[in-house]
Amino acid sequence: MRIDLLILAGLLTPLGYFPYIADTIKNKTHPNLVTWFTWTLIAVINTAAAISTHSTHTAVFSGITTIGNGAILIAALKHGVKKYTLFDFICQALALLGVVLWRLTSSPSLAVLFCVLVIAIAALPTWRHAFLRPFEETWQGFVIGSTSGFVTIASLSSFTFVSVAFPLTASINSALMVCIIVSRRRRMAEVVPVQS
Repeated sequence: MRIDLLILAGLLTPLGYFPYIADTIKNKTHPNLVTWFTWTLIAVINTAAAISTHSTHTAVFSGITTIGNGAILIAALKHGVKKYTLFDFICQALALLGVVLWRLTSSPSLAVLFCVLVIAIAALPTWRHAFLRPFEETWQGFVIGSTSGFVTIASLSSFTFVSVAFPLTASINSALMVCIIVSRRRRMAEVVPVQS
């Protein structure tokens, strides 16, 4: 059963990136470079931490996440939000500080803790973008991403901080993104005609 769940999570995780990447290439979605650069970097770190503690299921999830985030980052170089505001600079600086703090320790648990904190900080520019311009974000990919994280957790045979923290944080972050995008689209539709 747990292997079946791992396979399901392994299939869902990359599927979540396709709607987002497709909309980015069509210039409908505009990823924030601060967020996606940092999320790609963090996914790499978390994959290494998961491998070092033999958390195979989490390593699979974060490894696929690394590839997906990297693909969105590449697409964002042409179609993303490239103009840095002061807010973006602060978030990027805090995120990179988290990476530096992680490098000062050799503990996988501390590495994952810093990853979780940095994921939240790096999410702020995209949360802000989704709030201000909800029609420039693709909620469907975040629904699939959130689901795949929870399925990954359900597939675990043992629950440790290293194995649970990354997929749980990714799932909650994705669920929050869906809530922001959908609620803001509805709110804006009440004020102006719905955009296609």
